Amino acid sequence: MSLRLTAVRAVVAVTVLACASGSWATDYTWGGGSNGPQTTGDFSWSTAGNWTSDHVPFYPDGVIIGDAVGVRNIHTPTGSPWVWGNTVMSQSATADPALVNKLTLENDVSMVSPFQTNFTNDSSNAPGQLVFDLNGHTFNGYLNTTWSNMTIRNSSPATGALSTIYGIGLDSAVIENGVKVVDRGAFYGGGVWQPGSKLVIADASVQYNYVAGALQNVDIGINGNPTQGSLYIQFYNQINGDLNIYAPTNTNPLQFSASYLTLSVAGNFIDNGTSSGANTWRSFTRCGRRSS
Repeated sequence: MSLRLTAVRAVVAVTVLACASGSWATDYTWGGGSNGPQTTGDFSWSTAGNWTSDHVPFYPDGVIIGDAVGVRNIHTPTGSPWVWGNTVMSQSATADPALVNKLTLENDVSMVSPFQTNFTNDSSNAPGQLVFDLNGHTFNGYLNTTWSNMTIRNSSPATGALSTIYGIGLDSAVIENGVKVVDRGAFYGGGVWQPGSKLVIADASVQYNYVAGALQNVDIGINGNPTQGSLYIQFYNQINGDLNIYAPTNTNPLQFSASYLTLSVAGNFIDNGTSSGANTWRSFTRCGRRSS
C-alpha cells in the first residue's frame, strides 16, 4: 500500500509543476517561418526559417509540429544531448496512404517537466503515418506522454531506448521490433508490442493499467545493475517472448495485487539470480499471491 500511495503523491506533485511550466514559455510552430510550410521533404530542426519568428526552439520553448502532406522527416539537432520543452506533434485525417509524418532523433533528448510530449495521429489513419524514430538514441521522458495511434521506431536498434525519469504508458502506439522501453516507478500499460520489442522494468514499479494484447520480451531489472527491479502486478499479463529476471537483492521481483491474476510467458522464463547461474523454464504461468 505504501508504495502505491508514494506513487500517487509523486503524480500529484509533478502535476503542479506541469501546470506552472507553460506560463513562461513561448510556442514555436513548424512551417511558420520564412521558409514556408515545409510539409513534404527532409528537414533539419536547426534551420531557423522553418519555425515561426525564424527562431529555433530549445527548452523552455514549446514546439508545435502539424500535418505533413506527403513524406516528411524532421531531424532533431546533432551535437550534445539536449532538452526540449512542451512538444506537440499531430497528423489529421488523410486519404493518402503513402503519407508519413516523421520526427527522427539525431541525439539523446530529455524532458525536465512532466506530461510535456504529445504525439496524436487521427484514428482514421494507419499508425505508421505518424512516426517517432529513436534512431539509436535515447528519449528520456517524464510521466505519461501521449502516444496516440502512432509508431515508435528505432532504425538503429543496437543502441537507444524510450526511457523515463518516472512513469511511462504507451497508449495505442505500435512499438516496433528493436525498440527498448525502460520504465521506472510506474507502468501505465498500453502499446501494441511487436515481436522483437522489449520492456525493461528498471526499478520498483507499479502497474497501473493493462496491455490490450501481449508484451513481447520483458526484463525485470537490468543486467549488472545493483538496483532491484520489481513489478507490482494489478492486471493479467501475457508475454509472448522471454522474461528475464535480474534480482541482485533477491527481493521478490514479481508481486500480485490479487490471487486470481496470472502472468503467462510463452517464451523462456530466465531467473538470473541463483547462486548456480541462470535457471530457465519454458512456457511458464505464475498465479498471483498477495504480498505481505
